[in-house]
Amino acid sequence: TIPPIWIDETNIALNVNENLLIINWGEAEDNKKIDKYSLRIFADNKQIHYVELLDTINEYEFNLENVEVDGFISVKINAVDEDQNLSSFLIASLDFQPPFWIGEPLINLEIEDDILYISWNNATDNKEVKNYTVKIYNSIEEDVFIVEYGINSIEYDISEYSSNDE
Repeated sequence: TIPPIWIDETNIALNVNENLLIINWGEAEDNKKIDKYSLRIFADNKQIHYVELLDTINEYEFNLENVEVDGFISVKINAVDEDQNLSSFLIASLDFQPPFWIGEPLINLEIEDDILYISWNNATDNKEVKNYTVKIYNSIEEDVFIVEYGINSIEYDISEYSSNDE
């Protein structure tokens, strides 16, 4: 017999709301009938949960409160038909490891004329660092800059905050 197939092999989503992992996936189809979905949850490549769900269910919630994760939470889902044929896995993962600085974190600040020059060293990650967020607080508001990875400095005009009277 023919195993089930996914209608869309990219249709899986993982979200975390507080300590609740919410898993959503799309439908599979079969030449006979989908019997169930088998779902596995892994923490850092170690299986921590297995459940079989009715064929009508396309969402599952799992409490992460007592789960220790150093890197990733991964989910694998199979569709299973009446003859126990298995589809390919739908796979998704969430990265729980924050980026870290290479060496000691170093932020350098220099003021020249009315320009504040800010520079920093690189960070790294188990996946990739996409950008840096730089927040500058003044007495009125917060300025936020999203700086692409590989760029390690910005210039900030401080002339409106300068105490220099001309």
